[in-house]
Amino acid sequence: NVRGTPPRPFECIVIDEIDCMLVDDMMQGKMLMLSFHVPGIEYLESILTMCWDHFVQFWSDLKRDPADENILIQRIEGEDYRAEAWQHYENFVRHLETQLTNLINKNGKNGELPVIPPHLRAFALKQIPKWMDSLKEAIQMNENCEYVIRKDAVGEKAVVPIDYQNTGTQQRSTSLSDGLHQFLQLKHGVRMDPETLVTSFITNSSFVERYKQIYGLSGTLGTKYEHSFLKDHYKVDITLMPTYKQSQLETLDPIIENDQQSWIDKICKSILVQVTLCKRAALIICLTNDKLKQLSTVFKSRHPGSKIYKYTDNDEHFPTEFVGPMDVIFSTNYAGRGTDIKTNAELDDNGGLHVIVTFMPRNSRVERQAFGRTARQGKKVARHKFVMHEAFFWDPKKASDPALQCQDASAVDHNLL
Repeated sequence: NVRGTPPRPFECIVIDEIDCMLVDDMMQGKMLMLSFHVPGIEYLESILTMCWDHFVQFWSDLKRDPADENILIQRIEGEDYRAEAWQHYENFVRHLETQLTNLINKNGKNGELPVIPPHLRAFALKQIPKWMDSLKEAIQMNENCEYVIRKDAVGEKAVVPIDYQNTGTQQRSTSLSDGLHQFLQLKHGVRMDPETLVTSFITNSSFVERYKQIYGLSGTLGTKYEHSFLKDHYKVDITLMPTYKQSQLETLDPIIENDQQSWIDKICKSILVQVTLCKRAALIICLTNDKLKQLSTVFKSRHPGSKIYKYTDNDEHFPTEFVGPMDVIFSTNYAGRGTDIKTNAELDDNGGLHVIVTFMPRNSRVERQAFGRTARQGKKVARHKFVMHEAFFWDPKKASDPALQCQDASAVDHNLL
């Protein structure tokens, strides 16, 4: 018992970066879960493998319609069936779901599947719709965006989810549920782990609410909507403390581009001007690892003599102790929260760090974290935002709580001004 014997009472809790834990994590439905291996669960691996094999075969049978690139053609009983990709997929899922149900009910009598233990048969039947949803999600998820493939503690390749929208942290101890993790492993040819079942769980909110006194710290508590949410939900007071040093943050007008090539060109041009003409350093914060690789590769190919660093959650420490003139640092959101970047005196004399955010932050807190890397130390820093026009189409499904939907929508409106 980590709380001791007898258990330590829930009296007082102090939380750093409280907005990350109690607002962002709650929006994503995060919770602490303890899981265990169920005897015989490995028999279900064959079902997931069969589902993936069926999808690979189904997708290989589809052909692009030469008359319309948005239409795919499938040959069914000697006739061509034309439809969009999602329609083909829905038909495939319905057929596969029926096929799986029949196979499990037959319990391997025809040899298509191994015999499923009796105590798991009802569970397998109940999981079929969830497995179908996970199969679809695994197909749509992008490597180096929602997840990465990296080596684990024993040197084997593993699927690691990324919280790319908020902190950029690679969640090494997280296993995606309902077969999603297993489908991603099949997608990349990684050794598949059997599913685990949750024995106990608790949300961040439920855990924190057990304490009589709650104290939290954050440099970015956001707008009045976050304040109202924390006050109403956790019954806490909000106190704003002034910074110990006057901020020297310079804000430049944002740049909005309609296409990706123009977006890349403008970012590379801005970096070049700042590091060569102004003798400053540039920190370029990207939404995903994929965009980081894309931008850094293009910039390096155009300016091979530049001193370029990369900083993601793969790195334990910032790549350089002190940032100096003409340094170019490409990073994910991981550098946007909790990373203090030290600049040398020569760089401060030249105007300090130039921070470029290459995406539309999902809320004002993420944006302020990114632009506050040296400004909160009283150092000179300029902020510049480059986004593509498509980033302004807001997805309301990101939040289920009405208060949080208002919060995020307000943040977008604020950023558009």
